[in-house]
Amino acid sequence: MYVYILRCADDTLYTGIASDMEKRLKQHCGLIKGGAKYTHAHGVKKIEALWSTDSSTAARKMECALKKLKRPDKENLIKNPCMITGISITSEEEYSFLYEEERLKKLSGGLLNFG
Repeated sequence: MYVYILRCADDTLYTGIASDMEKRLKQHCGLIKGGAKYTHAHGVKKIEALWSTDSSTAARKMECALKKLKRPDKENLIKNPCMITGISITSEEEYSFLYEEERLKKLSGGLLNFG
């Protein structure tokens, strides 16, 4: 599972999770059916951050925690993606999140043309 942050055309940030990032980005960009109403209304400019985890439960909990962050904290996390380990998610288990720098570059570098 992936946890990601998108920057929209109006410079707002959208946080989400997906099991298939390529498909999810195509949905957000309106290339295929699906995607969030928010990204359809605000447009997707860029994928800013991408993390992976083996646990769908951890991904959902991290998405919820990220959505509660204030914008400056999200911007700081985008600049320092390894800081995700400092974000507390309510859990009895220990989860790990891996920053997907190479995959982020691939997704940003031409797989999709953001409008």
